[in-house]
Amino acid sequence: MSDSTWGLEDFSTYISRRENQGVPLDKLRARYDAAVAEAKEKQFRANDEARQHRLDAEAKAEREAAEKRRAEDVRKREQAAEQMKANARRDFMHNPAASEADFEAAWPDMKRKMLADEALRLDVAARATASRAYKSL
Repeated sequence: MSDSTWGLEDFSTYISRRENQGVPLDKLRARYDAAVAEAKEKQFRANDEARQHRLDAEAKAEREAAEKRRAEDVRKREQAAEQMKANARRDFMHNPAASEADFEAAWPDMKRKMLADEALRLDVAARATASRAYKSL
């Protein structure tokens, strides 16, 4: 990589601009090398900071996306629970003797039973799928 890449003039230009200062060539070379090293270090730090900033931004975006997915999952579960309760209420209220208070009192047990039935249905379906997969081996 040339020295001009680091934002410095090349050594011959550096020397020619400082010829009348009476500084020995080896000291000029040492100063020039130090300036190049400093410029390189500065550029490395800037690159590292930019990379870290990019990584931080990506991590933040991933966290925000995950939080958004979790919030959406919660919203969908709540919506499904509300729909399940509305359907159960509608079915429960078909009985002429039923009241809203009766439904609210019976709802926790009904919900537990409905969730247990759904879990059992999913378990049976999963076992059937696994059995078919095993038989196809």
